[in-house]
Amino acid sequence: MINKISTSKSTSHSHTSFSSQQLLKVPLIVHIDPSNECNFFCKYCPTGHFGLLKDVSRPSGFMEFSLFKKIIDDLKQFSEPIKRLHLYNDGEPLLNPNFFNMLEYANDSGVAQSLETTTNAFLLSNDVAKKLVQAGLNRIRISIKHVSNEGYYETTGTNVIFDNIVESVRFLHSIAKSSKNVPFINVTIVDTGLSEDEKEHFFNKFQSISDAIRIDTLMGWSRNDLFDFSLGMRPSTGELSKQLVKQNVVCHLPFQNMSIKFNGEVSSCFIDWTHSNIIGDVNLENLFEIWNGNRANAFRMELLKNGNYSNVACATCDYVNGLQ
Repeated sequence: MINKISTSKSTSHSHTSFSSQQLLKVPLIVHIDPSNECNFFCKYCPTGHFGLLKDVSRPSGFMEFSLFKKIIDDLKQFSEPIKRLHLYNDGEPLLNPNFFNMLEYANDSGVAQSLETTTNAFLLSNDVAKKLVQAGLNRIRISIKHVSNEGYYETTGTNVIFDNIVESVRFLHSIAKSSKNVPFINVTIVDTGLSEDEKEHFFNKFQSISDAIRIDTLMGWSRNDLFDFSLGMRPSTGELSKQLVKQNVVCHLPFQNMSIKFNGEVSSCFIDWTHSNIIGDVNLENLFEIWNGNRANAFRMELLKNGNYSNVACATCDYVNGLQ
């Protein structure tokens, strides 16, 4: 018998409370979405539901390299580097043909203390692994979807050879440890109803080839009025076994983070898959202006005044319940 959540060597970053802080001069985390398209169709992820995306009129595509460079250059206007630059949001970043150029440009810029990404590892060939390490990546999260070929198909709607995923992660781990860059490798899986044997199998396969490993609970997303992304499980705990706090009064993400969508729209939250809380557009403004701008501050003040029920996306968000 094993616990739902386990780590080896290190744990993930913890959330930081903003309750005693004024607005940060520099955001802690900036998410940039190289691609909001994915090669998987996970049943618990909005990106895997084309009908939903059509209903909310969400656009799709890859971020242009010229736009990415403009975003990185904008980040130089802040008084100090941000803590974490995460090249990931709604899709699979490795689908973008300019992804490695993006990593190198961001790394050379010095705008972030930590350069990070997330991938489902389906495209993690040996060549891709070498490029990730060479590009100066500091941290990578490998999002495993199941522990068998059959489970992968049931969860993602895609034919995947599970052992190939394991070997791809093993190769990445081996070259990372022999490189001066040494990116931190975090392997996760979402519990979509895994048996105890399947959980044990997950740890046995990945614990020795990762720096941190955990099993997450299905917590849901924003707009759960449109679809129950917890797949009926309605969990009581979230990441790292945190107790979910129903009806959290105010979400701290808009006070600490920014999410830049593939098309340059800037949202107050990386969970905002419907693009409902747009506070700016980097095609027309710079990030410093957006972070300190009227739209962003008006949104924050509305949250402080009326709590998470200020708008439809926040009012029906499950993720906020896990933020402590």
